[in-house]
Amino acid sequence: MKENKAITFFLLTFLLIPILISCESETKGDAKIIQVDVDAAQKGKISDHFESIEYILLDYPDSLPIVNLFKMKLANDRILVESRETAAVFVFDRKGNLQNVIRNYGEGPGQFRLIDDMFLEGNLVRIHCTYLKKYLIFNLEGELIEEGKLDEIADRSYIGKDFSLFQFQKGEGPEKYTIIRKGKENEVDGFVPLKQGNEDFLRYNNIQGFQYDPFRDSFYLTSMNTYEIPLMDGDGFLKQKLNFDFGKNNFETKRRIQFTKDPNGENTYLIENKIVQSINSFFPFKNKIFVHFFSGIRNSHFLFLDNNFEIIYHVNELENDFDGMKLKMWSWAYSENEIVYALDSKQLYNDYVETFNDKKVTVKKGDIHDFFRNNKEKLKEEKYVLVVMKVKE
Repeated sequence: MKENKAITFFLLTFLLIPILISCESETKGDAKIIQVDVDAAQKGKISDHFESIEYILLDYPDSLPIVNLFKMKLANDRILVESRETAAVFVFDRKGNLQNVIRNYGEGPGQFRLIDDMFLEGNLVRIHCTYLKKYLIFNLEGELIEEGKLDEIADRSYIGKDFSLFQFQKGEGPEKYTIIRKGKENEVDGFVPLKQGNEDFLRYNNIQGFQYDPFRDSFYLTSMNTYEIPLMDGDGFLKQKLNFDFGKNNFETKRRIQFTKDPNGENTYLIENKIVQSINSFFPFKNKIFVHFFSGIRNSHFLFLDNNFEIIYHVNELENDFDGMKLKMWSWAYSENEIVYALDSKQLYNDYVETFNDKKVTVKKGDIHDFFRNNKEKLKEEKYVLVVMKVKE
Protein backbone atom coordinates (compact mmCIF):
# COMPACT_ATOMS: atom_id res chain seq x y z
CA MET A 1 0.00 0.00 0.00
CA LYS A 2 1.47 3.25 -1.05
CA GLU A 3 2.02 5.74 1.77
CA ASN A 4 0.06 8.54 0.14
CA LYS A 5 -2.95 6.22 -0.12
CA ALA A 6 -2.66 4.95 3.42
CA ILE A 7 -2.59 8.49 4.79
CA THR A 8 -6.08 9.23 3.51
CA PHE A 9 -8.10 7.41 5.93
CA PHE A 10 -10.67 7.07 8.74
CA LEU A 11 -12.13 7.35 12.41
CA LEU A 12 -15.03 7.27 14.83
CA THR A 13 -15.99 7.82 18.50
CA PHE A 14 -18.10 6.90 21.45
CA LEU A 15 -19.24 8.71 24.55
CA LEU A 16 -20.40 8.11 28.10
CA ILE A 17 -22.08 10.81 30.18
CA PRO A 18 -19.23 13.16 31.11
CA ILE A 19 -18.49 13.28 34.80
CA LEU A 20 -15.50 15.57 35.15
CA ILE A 21 -14.16 18.60 33.33
CA SER A 22 -10.39 18.38 33.02
CA CYS A 23 -7.68 20.41 31.38
CA GLU A 24 -7.96 18.10 28.39
CA SER A 25 -11.71 17.94 27.90
CA GLU A 26 -14.87 19.83 28.69
CA THR A 27 -18.59 19.50 28.14
CA LYS A 28 -20.71 22.00 26.23
CA GLY A 29 -24.39 21.17 25.86
CA ASP A 30 -24.70 17.78 24.24
CA ALA A 31 -21.11 17.80 22.97
CA LYS A 32 -17.98 16.78 24.81
CA ILE A 33 -14.87 18.65 23.75
CA ILE A 34 -11.50 16.87 23.78
CA GLN A 35 -8.68 19.36 23.53
CA VAL A 36 -5.55 17.99 21.88
CA ASP A 37 -2.23 19.84 21.93
CA VAL A 38 -0.45 18.62 18.81
CA ASP A 39 2.90 19.89 20.12
CA ALA A 40 2.54 17.87 23.36
CA ALA A 41 3.08 14.55 21.57
CA GLN A 42 5.92 12.46 22.99
CA LYS A 43 8.03 9.51 21.89
CA GLY A 44 6.79 6.15 23.07
CA LYS A 45 7.36 2.43 22.75
CA ILE A 46 5.15 -0.16 21.09
CA SER A 47 5.05 -2.10 24.35
CA ASP A 48 3.39 0.84 26.14
CA HIS A 49 -0.06 -0.18 24.87
CA PHE A 50 0.53 -3.24 22.68
CA GLU A 51 1.49 -6.75 23.72
CA SER A 52 2.62 -8.25 20.40
CA ILE A 53 3.20 -7.70 16.67
CA GLU A 54 2.25 -10.20 13.98
CA TYR A 55 3.02 -10.13 10.25
CA ILE A 56 0.63 -11.81 7.80
CA LEU A 57 1.37 -12.18 4.09
CA LEU A 58 -1.82 -12.19 2.03
CA ASP A 59 -1.05 -14.92 -0.47
CA TYR A 60 -3.05 -14.76 -3.70
CA PRO A 61 -2.18 -15.66 -7.32
CA ASP A 62 -1.00 -13.12 -9.87
CA SER A 63 -4.01 -14.03 -11.98
CA LEU A 64 -6.37 -12.87 -9.22
CA PRO A 65 -4.78 -9.86 -7.52
CA ILE A 66 -6.07 -7.47 -4.90
CA VAL A 67 -6.24 -4.12 -6.67
CA ASN A 68 -6.42 -1.14 -4.30
CA LEU A 69 -6.95 -2.84 -0.95
CA PHE A 70 -9.74 -1.00 0.83
CA LYS A 71 -11.93 -2.13 3.71
CA MET A 72 -10.85 -5.06 5.88
CA LYS A 73 -12.72 -7.09 8.49
CA LEU A 74 -10.87 -9.38 10.90
CA ALA A 75 -12.23 -12.18 13.06
CA ASN A 76 -10.55 -14.91 15.10
CA ASP A 77 -10.30 -17.33 12.18
CA ARG A 78 -10.57 -15.23 9.02
CA ILE A 79 -9.69 -12.00 7.27
CA LEU A 80 -11.90 -10.30 4.69
CA VAL A 81 -10.31 -7.84 2.26
CA GLU A 82 -12.10 -5.67 -0.28
CA SER A 83 -10.38 -5.24 -3.64
CA ARG A 84 -11.73 -1.83 -4.57
CA GLU A 85 -10.94 -1.74 -8.27
CA THR A 86 -12.18 -5.25 -9.06
CA ALA A 87 -15.27 -5.21 -6.78
CA ALA A 88 -14.28 -8.43 -5.03
CA VAL A 89 -14.08 -9.69 -1.45
CA PHE A 90 -11.09 -11.93 -0.69
CA VAL A 91 -11.52 -14.41 2.15
CA PHE A 92 -8.29 -15.51 3.90
CA ASP A 93 -7.60 -17.61 6.95
CA ARG A 94 -5.62 -15.97 9.75
CA LYS A 95 -2.35 -17.18 8.25
CA GLY A 96 -3.04 -15.32 5.01
CA ASN A 97 -3.97 -18.34 2.90
CA LEU A 98 -6.63 -17.55 0.32
CA GLN A 99 -9.86 -19.47 0.94
CA ASN A 100 -12.23 -17.90 -1.55
CA VAL A 101 -13.03 -14.79 -3.60
CA ILE A 102 -16.59 -13.43 -3.63
CA ARG A 103 -17.11 -11.73 -6.97
CA ASN A 104 -20.08 -11.77 -9.32
CA TYR A 105 -19.57 -8.77 -11.57
CA GLY A 106 -22.60 -7.37 -13.35
CA GLU A 107 -25.98 -5.72 -12.87
CA GLY A 108 -28.27 -8.74 -12.83
CA PRO A 109 -29.66 -10.82 -9.96
CA GLY A 110 -26.96 -11.80 -7.48
CA GLN A 111 -24.47 -9.47 -9.16
CA PHE A 112 -22.75 -6.22 -8.19
CA ARG A 113 -20.42 -3.77 -9.92
CA LEU A 114 -19.33 -1.63 -6.97
CA ILE A 115 -18.97 -2.30 -3.26
CA ASP A 116 -20.14 0.66 -1.20
CA ASP A 117 -19.81 -1.16 2.11
CA MET A 118 -18.93 -4.60 3.40
CA PHE A 119 -19.86 -6.29 6.67
CA LEU A 120 -18.94 -9.59 8.31
CA GLU A 121 -21.99 -10.96 10.14
CA GLY A 122 -20.98 -14.25 11.71
CA ASN A 123 -20.31 -16.58 8.78
CA LEU A 124 -22.04 -14.29 6.28
CA VAL A 125 -20.75 -11.41 4.18
CA ARG A 126 -23.11 -8.50 3.52
CA ILE A 127 -22.37 -6.24 0.55
CA HIS A 128 -24.13 -2.93 -0.07
CA CYS A 129 -24.28 -1.78 -3.70
CA THR A 130 -25.80 1.70 -3.73
CA TYR A 131 -25.37 1.99 -7.49
CA LEU A 132 -27.86 -0.86 -7.98
CA LYS A 133 -29.90 0.12 -4.89
CA LYS A 134 -29.55 -3.29 -3.28
CA TYR A 135 -27.77 -5.43 -0.72
CA LEU A 136 -26.49 -8.98 -1.13
CA ILE A 137 -25.63 -11.56 1.52
CA PHE A 138 -23.21 -14.40 0.72
CA ASN A 139 -21.78 -17.23 2.74
CA LEU A 140 -18.01 -17.55 2.91
CA GLU A 141 -18.08 -20.01 0.02
CA GLY A 142 -19.56 -17.28 -2.19
CA GLU A 143 -23.08 -18.70 -2.40
CA LEU A 144 -25.83 -16.07 -2.53
CA ILE A 145 -28.05 -16.36 0.55
CA GLU A 146 -30.20 -13.26 0.25
CA GLU A 147 -30.70 -10.25 -1.99
CA GLY A 148 -32.88 -7.23 -1.28
CA LYS A 149 -33.56 -3.60 -1.91
CA LEU A 150 -31.88 -0.89 0.17
CA ASP A 151 -34.51 1.30 1.85
CA GLU A 152 -32.43 4.42 1.33
CA ILE A 153 -29.75 5.39 -1.15
CA ALA A 154 -27.32 6.71 1.43
CA ASP A 155 -23.60 7.36 1.67
CA ARG A 156 -23.30 4.88 4.52
CA SER A 157 -25.79 2.49 6.05
CA TYR A 158 -26.20 -0.04 8.85
CA ILE A 159 -29.02 -2.61 8.61
CA GLY A 160 -30.02 -4.21 11.90
CA LYS A 161 -32.90 -6.44 13.02
CA ASP A 162 -34.89 -3.68 14.75
CA PHE A 163 -33.64 -0.52 13.06
CA SER A 164 -31.39 0.86 10.35
CA LEU A 165 -29.05 3.85 10.26
CA PHE A 166 -28.29 5.92 7.18
CA GLN A 167 -25.80 8.71 6.58
CA PHE A 168 -26.45 11.48 4.05
CA GLN A 169 -23.46 13.76 3.72
CA LYS A 170 -25.54 16.37 1.88
CA GLY A 171 -28.41 16.12 4.34
CA GLU A 172 -31.87 14.62 3.95
CA GLY A 173 -35.32 16.23 4.08
CA PRO A 174 -36.15 19.87 4.84
CA GLU A 175 -34.09 19.75 8.06
CA LYS A 176 -31.08 18.37 6.14
CA TYR A 177 -30.41 15.64 8.69
CA THR A 178 -27.14 13.83 8.02
CA ILE A 179 -28.13 10.73 10.03
CA ILE A 180 -31.51 9.02 9.67
CA ARG A 181 -32.78 6.21 11.89
CA LYS A 182 -35.57 4.03 10.55
CA GLY A 183 -37.33 1.59 12.89
CA LYS A 184 -38.89 -1.74 12.00
CA GLU A 185 -42.32 -0.08 11.94
CA ASN A 186 -40.92 2.51 9.50
CA GLU A 187 -40.81 5.22 12.16
CA VAL A 188 -38.16 7.76 11.17
CA ASP A 189 -35.90 9.96 13.31
CA GLY A 190 -33.30 12.43 12.09
CA PHE A 191 -30.13 13.67 13.79
CA VAL A 192 -27.22 16.05 13.21
CA PRO A 193 -28.46 18.68 10.72
CA LEU A 194 -26.05 19.67 7.95
CA LYS A 195 -24.00 22.70 8.94
CA GLN A 196 -24.11 25.73 6.70
CA GLY A 197 -21.42 25.59 4.02
CA ASN A 198 -20.83 21.86 4.35
CA GLU A 199 -23.00 21.16 1.32
CA ASP A 200 -20.03 22.25 -0.80
CA PHE A 201 -17.77 19.48 0.48
CA LEU A 202 -16.93 16.51 -1.69
CA ARG A 203 -18.29 13.17 -0.48
CA TYR A 204 -15.15 11.79 1.10
CA ASN A 205 -16.22 9.15 3.56
CA ASN A 206 -14.47 7.38 6.39
CA ILE A 207 -13.62 3.81 5.42
CA GLN A 208 -15.25 2.31 8.53
CA GLY A 209 -18.81 3.63 8.04
CA PHE A 210 -21.09 3.03 11.02
CA GLN A 211 -19.07 1.31 13.74
CA TYR A 212 -20.64 -0.75 16.48
CA ASP A 213 -18.90 -0.84 19.86
CA PRO A 214 -19.88 -4.08 21.65
CA PHE A 215 -18.14 -3.03 24.85
CA ARG A 216 -20.33 0.07 25.30
CA ASP A 217 -23.33 -0.89 23.13
CA SER A 218 -22.88 2.20 20.96
CA PHE A 219 -22.50 3.28 17.35
CA TYR A 220 -20.07 5.90 16.01
CA LEU A 221 -19.70 7.64 12.68
CA THR A 222 -16.76 9.74 11.53
CA SER A 223 -16.65 12.29 8.73
CA MET A 224 -13.61 13.45 6.78
CA ASN A 225 -14.91 17.04 6.88
CA THR A 226 -15.32 17.62 10.61
CA TYR A 227 -13.87 16.63 13.99
CA GLU A 228 -17.38 15.94 15.32
CA ILE A 229 -18.29 12.32 15.98
CA PRO A 230 -21.90 11.52 16.85
CA LEU A 231 -22.57 8.76 19.36
CA MET A 232 -25.70 6.66 18.98
CA ASP A 233 -26.85 4.31 21.71
CA GLY A 234 -27.45 0.61 21.10
CA ASP A 235 -30.95 1.37 19.78
CA GLY A 236 -29.62 3.81 17.19
CA PHE A 237 -30.75 7.04 18.85
CA LEU A 238 -28.39 10.00 19.11
CA LYS A 239 -26.97 10.17 22.62
CA GLN A 240 -24.15 12.67 22.45
CA LYS A 241 -21.48 14.17 20.22
CA LEU A 242 -17.74 14.10 20.65
CA ASN A 243 -15.70 17.02 19.32
CA PHE A 244 -11.92 17.16 19.02
CA ASP A 245 -10.31 20.59 19.35
CA PHE A 246 -6.73 20.91 18.05
CA GLY A 247 -6.43 24.63 18.83
CA LYS A 248 -4.08 26.41 16.45
CA ASN A 249 -3.90 23.23 14.38
CA ASN A 250 -7.64 23.15 13.66
CA PHE A 251 -8.85 23.11 10.07
CA GLU A 252 -11.47 25.82 10.43
CA THR A 253 -14.76 25.39 8.58
CA LYS A 254 -14.35 28.61 6.60
CA ARG A 255 -10.95 27.37 5.41
CA ARG A 256 -12.42 24.01 4.45
CA ILE A 257 -15.09 25.78 2.41
CA GLN A 258 -12.51 28.07 0.83
CA PHE A 259 -10.41 25.12 -0.35
CA THR A 260 -13.38 23.46 -2.07
CA LYS A 261 -12.61 26.02 -4.78
CA ASP A 262 -8.82 25.68 -4.46
CA PRO A 263 -8.05 21.98 -3.82
CA ASN A 264 -4.46 22.34 -5.06
CA GLY A 265 -3.70 24.89 -2.35
CA GLU A 266 -5.15 22.79 0.45
CA ASN A 267 -2.21 20.41 0.90
CA THR A 268 0.25 23.29 0.99
CA TYR A 269 -1.80 25.02 3.67
CA LEU A 270 -2.12 21.84 5.75
CA ILE A 271 1.61 21.08 5.59
CA GLU A 272 2.86 24.61 6.27
CA ASN A 273 0.57 25.09 9.28
CA LYS A 274 0.63 21.51 10.64
CA ILE A 275 -3.14 21.39 10.33
CA VAL A 276 -5.14 18.32 11.36
CA GLN A 277 -7.43 17.55 8.43
CA SER A 278 -9.56 14.85 10.04
CA ILE A 279 -9.74 12.02 12.53
CA ASN A 280 -8.50 9.00 10.63
CA SER A 281 -9.36 6.25 13.10
CA PHE A 282 -11.49 5.89 16.18
CA PHE A 283 -11.28 2.28 17.35
CA PRO A 284 -13.06 1.18 20.56
CA PHE A 285 -11.46 -1.49 22.74
CA LYS A 286 -12.47 -3.02 26.05
CA ASN A 287 -10.80 -0.54 28.39
CA LYS A 288 -9.62 2.23 26.08
CA ILE A 289 -10.23 3.97 22.79
CA PHE A 290 -7.63 4.41 20.06
CA VAL A 291 -7.49 7.60 17.98
CA HIS A 292 -5.27 8.27 14.98
CA PHE A 293 -4.76 11.53 13.11
CA PHE A 294 -2.17 13.31 11.00
CA SER A 295 -0.91 16.85 11.48
CA GLY A 296 0.42 18.49 8.35
CA ILE A 297 -0.70 15.44 6.32
CA ARG A 298 2.34 13.25 7.06
CA ASN A 299 2.98 13.62 10.81
CA SER A 300 1.21 10.68 12.41
CA HIS A 301 -0.19 10.78 15.96
CA PHE A 302 -1.56 7.99 18.15
CA LEU A 303 -3.87 8.75 21.08
CA PHE A 304 -5.39 6.47 23.67
CA LEU A 305 -8.41 7.70 25.61
CA ASP A 306 -9.88 6.23 28.76
CA ASN A 307 -13.58 5.49 29.16
CA ASN A 308 -14.24 9.11 30.13
CA PHE A 309 -12.55 10.30 26.93
CA GLU A 310 -9.58 11.73 28.75
CA ILE A 311 -6.24 11.52 26.96
CA ILE A 312 -3.98 8.99 28.64
CA TYR A 313 -1.39 8.62 25.88
CA HIS A 314 -0.23 10.82 22.99
CA VAL A 315 2.77 10.00 20.80
CA ASN A 316 4.03 10.96 17.35
CA GLU A 317 6.95 8.54 17.38
CA LEU A 318 7.05 4.88 18.42
CA GLU A 319 10.07 2.70 19.07
CA ASN A 320 9.57 -0.92 18.10
CA ASP A 321 10.96 -2.55 21.23
CA PHE A 322 9.54 -5.96 20.25
CA ASP A 323 11.59 -6.90 17.20
CA GLY A 324 13.32 -3.71 16.02
CA MET A 325 11.55 -3.76 12.64
CA LYS A 326 10.71 -0.44 11.02
CA LEU A 327 7.01 0.25 11.61
CA LYS A 328 4.55 2.76 10.23
CA MET A 329 2.29 4.69 12.56
CA TRP A 330 -0.74 3.79 10.48
CA SER A 331 -4.13 2.30 11.29
CA TRP A 332 -6.32 0.73 8.63
CA ALA A 333 -8.62 -1.74 10.33
CA TYR A 334 -9.26 -3.27 13.73
CA SER A 335 -10.68 -6.28 15.47
CA GLU A 336 -11.86 -6.76 19.03
CA ASN A 337 -8.30 -6.41 20.33
CA GLU A 338 -6.07 -5.54 17.34
CA ILE A 339 -5.03 -2.60 15.19
CA VAL A 340 -4.00 -3.46 11.64
CA TYR A 341 -2.42 -1.75 8.68
CA ALA A 342 -1.51 -2.99 5.21
CA LEU A 343 1.88 -2.59 3.58
CA ASP A 344 3.21 -3.33 0.11
CA SER A 345 5.18 -6.58 0.43
CA LYS A 346 8.15 -5.16 -1.47
CA GLN A 347 8.34 -2.27 0.97
CA LEU A 348 8.42 -4.64 3.93
CA TYR A 349 11.14 -6.64 2.18
CA ASN A 350 13.23 -3.50 1.68
CA ASP A 351 12.60 -2.30 5.23
CA TYR A 352 13.75 -5.64 6.63
CA VAL A 353 16.95 -5.64 4.56
CA GLU A 354 17.69 -2.06 5.54
CA THR A 355 17.08 -2.75 9.24
CA PHE A 356 18.85 -6.09 9.65
CA ASN A 357 21.37 -6.28 6.79
CA ASP A 358 24.76 -7.54 8.00
CA LYS A 359 23.39 -8.02 11.53
CA LYS A 360 23.44 -11.31 13.36
CA VAL A 361 19.88 -12.21 14.33
CA THR A 362 18.32 -14.98 16.38
CA VAL A 363 15.38 -16.62 14.65
CA LYS A 364 12.43 -17.66 16.81
CA LYS A 365 9.29 -19.33 15.52
CA GLY A 366 6.72 -16.72 14.53
CA ASP A 367 8.98 -13.66 14.83
CA ILE A 368 9.87 -11.20 12.06
CA HIS A 369 13.01 -13.12 11.10
CA ASP A 370 11.08 -16.37 10.81
CA PHE A 371 8.41 -14.59 8.77
CA PHE A 372 11.00 -13.07 6.42
CA ARG A 373 12.85 -16.36 5.97
CA ASN A 374 9.64 -18.27 5.16
CA ASN A 375 8.28 -15.65 2.75
CA LYS A 376 11.42 -14.06 1.31
CA GLU A 377 10.67 -14.77 -2.35
CA LYS A 378 6.95 -14.00 -2.16
CA LEU A 379 7.69 -10.66 -0.51
CA LYS A 380 9.37 -9.60 -3.76
CA GLU A 381 6.08 -10.04 -5.62
CA GLU A 382 3.09 -7.68 -5.82
CA LYS A 383 1.35 -8.63 -2.59
CA TYR A 384 0.23 -7.10 0.69
CA VAL A 385 1.46 -7.73 4.22
CA LEU A 386 -0.75 -7.03 7.22
CA VAL A 387 0.97 -5.70 10.33
CA VAL A 388 -1.20 -6.68 13.30
CA MET A 389 -0.62 -5.05 16.69
CA LYS A 390 -2.45 -6.62 19.62
CA VAL A 391 -3.76 -4.08 22.11
CA LYS A 392 -3.15 -4.53 25.83
CA GLU A 393 -6.29 -4.68 27.94
